[in-house]
Amino acid sequence: RVAIARALAHEPEILLSDEATSALDPETTEAILSLLLKINKELGLTIFLITHELNVVQRICDRIAVMENGYVVEQGTVVSLFTNPKHPTTKRFVESENAFTIPSEIMASYRSTGKLVSLHFVGNELSEEPALALVSRKFNVLPSILAGGIEQLKNHTLGKLLVHLRGEKEEYEQAITYLTNQGVIVEEVN
Repeated sequence: RVAIARALAHEPEILLSDEATSALDPETTEAILSLLLKINKELGLTIFLITHELNVVQRICDRIAVMENGYVVEQGTVVSLFTNPKHPTTKRFVESENAFTIPSEIMASYRSTGKLVSLHFVGNELSEEPALALVSRKFNVLPSILAGGIEQLKNHTLGKLLVHLRGEKEEYEQAITYLTNQGVIVEEVN
């Protein structure tokens, strides 16, 4: 807190925060993140944050630049990188955060009777229709939710589900197209 106050005394245009929350207990981490959010909002100050902690990125960042070996390998909004990472390094970080641990024998049994998909719902961009619930009415597919969670990003809510779409290939492919058209981000699970 003292270091932040000292930096603000010079009335900077940008505040550089290098691993501000590393090695802090959860309560102090939350206090520092709240302080940085308050500074950003009330002073309109841009904060350039360097961190390896994805929960910190999710909590206070608007944009991300992922670096590897001194080069920016991917950049974009927090929502776009958490829902559709392109570079292998970004994918590795995001997948470690989004991983659902389902025993392999259970996964194998589901693969033989349909399609396993990962669904991402971005809260601020969803339609009013319950897209997943309507899949079984519109197509000959039975969706089963195997795992799920909700992440609160700075300005968005991100819902994640691991879903088994039980049915014939033509039917679950139509269901996937329907979900995509409804604004749901759909990825096949291998």
